[in-house]
Amino acid sequence: MIPDFSVIMPTYNRQVLLQQSIESVIAQSHQNWELIVIDDASPVPPVIADDPRIRLIRGESNSGFAACANMGLGLARGRYVTFLADDDMWTRDRLRNALAAHSEADVVWCATIELGARAVSPTKPPSTRPITLNSVNRELPETMGAVSLPREICPLLDPEFRACEDIDWGIRLRREHPNEVHLSSSDFLWRKHNGPRHLNGTEVRIQASEVLLRRHPEFYAQNPAIHAFRWYRIALMQTSMGKHRVAIRSALTSFRVKPSKGAIALIFRLALAQARWPFLR
Repeated sequence: MIPDFSVIMPTYNRQVLLQQSIESVIAQSHQNWELIVIDDASPVPPVIADDPRIRLIRGESNSGFAACANMGLGLARGRYVTFLADDDMWTRDRLRNALAAHSEADVVWCATIELGARAVSPTKPPSTRPITLNSVNRELPETMGAVSLPREICPLLDPEFRACEDIDWGIRLRREHPNEVHLSSSDFLWRKHNGPRHLNGTEVRIQASEVLLRRHPEFYAQNPAIHAFRWYRIALMQTSMGKHRVAIRSALTSFRVKPSKGAIALIFRLALAQARWPFLR
């Protein structure tokens, strides 16, 4: 039987969180799915649940989230594809609600709830408030774990991105397939934590952000608030690396595109640090 959904789950060195993510798929009220776990050459191979619907593919070298997701897409057999990171979860009706909505549109997004690093039962959604677009990712309506779409129209991710690959993918998806539905149900549980990632440090994320701006000038020109936010994020990352001079330039660019209190505060703080005020360095 052809699965209704192919769930693609890249993973890297997150055994405990990975198990929780897999359990949230197994607990789905809609059971006609396949789960493809792509291990990005973790130091210790992951152990997954013994379920005939789950396949584990182990990469020979660390190639990043995008390459792993593309490998999963190449193996997918389902009518629809969706993604779930190895540190995120779904509520039990995530796939059931998406399947019902696909009668209205090709691309279906659900709403998101933010989790901490604690363990969560997939059958008992946490009593936290849904988070808004601005607090997760301003270039996407939600993250990739909140979307499903027909397999034949799903774009590949760009493996040149070792960070921000989901943003690049989402911008291209919405440009090519604008027919989408946004569900009110908060079925995607997005976990915020400081655990290991696919070997993408701060410098890699800065470079990826700069590539985004170069590759999608029309999108950012049409969305000045998003454009300003991307430069603000770059400035914050540069600040965290102690690169205050370039961070000021990035923050000023953000302010010129669209003024914000965050950019003003950052510019002021960086200017004082440049003046060598010891208590602000």
